[in-house]
Amino acid sequence: MSTENYIQDCYVAFMDILGFKDIIFKKTKDYIIDIFKEIDAKVIRTSIFQRKEGMEIPLIPQNCLHKKIMSDSIVLFISKEHSNSLLVLLLACTVFQSEMLSLCDPVLLRGGISEGYMYNCGDVLFGEGLTNAYLLESKYAKYPRIIIPKSVCDSYTNPNNIPAYNYLFKAEDDEYYSTDYMRFYLNPSVPKGFIPETKLNEFIDKCLNQYSDASIKEKYLYLQNEILKHTQGE
Repeated sequence: MSTENYIQDCYVAFMDILGFKDIIFKKTKDYIIDIFKEIDAKVIRTSIFQRKEGMEIPLIPQNCLHKKIMSDSIVLFISKEHSNSLLVLLLACTVFQSEMLSLCDPVLLRGGISEGYMYNCGDVLFGEGLTNAYLLESKYAKYPRIIIPKSVCDSYTNPNNIPAYNYLFKAEDDEYYSTDYMRFYLNPSVPKGFIPETKLNEFIDKCLNQYSDASIKEKYLYLQNEILKHTQGE
């Protein structure tokens, strides 16, 4: 098969699980496995299908939202050839962030979403899109958020005018958008089982008291501020 058949222009999300070293040493193997099972059980399915008039309507063909996982690094990517490509990727990241917050001990994610070509064949994955997304996560995301350059969202056309698209990201104080996972997490219409905001605040307070490193504290202060913005209606 020609090399070109493995190369596609994609939207790509690179995500890092924060504090994964502590999770490895403090949690059971089953707990960690369950984190990754969430991607298939809820994240992928919830992102591909929308409910309409009691039916599940696929937003993209199945098996078109791809994933690669290596330790604390998670990559999701989808070809731009699908009309709802960016919407589905944003939804997948938002759902995943929300699901990780709902664990007994919340897990935080940091990441970046970009675009560019991807080569995907077997165990080999590389490309402009992946590198751009990784650089966003490692250099600019800084807080427990998944950022997207404004140019990426602004240039995307929501062809089916799906209302949910406009609620999946928000403007940050810097030059980026980010997935609006806190809106999704605190939304009372989402499935039951999410940890109440009081439980999440308890988790944040515990972490703020546990760590003395200022760079770690500011991650939890960012999360605390996100809760305030949504609960106070800012």
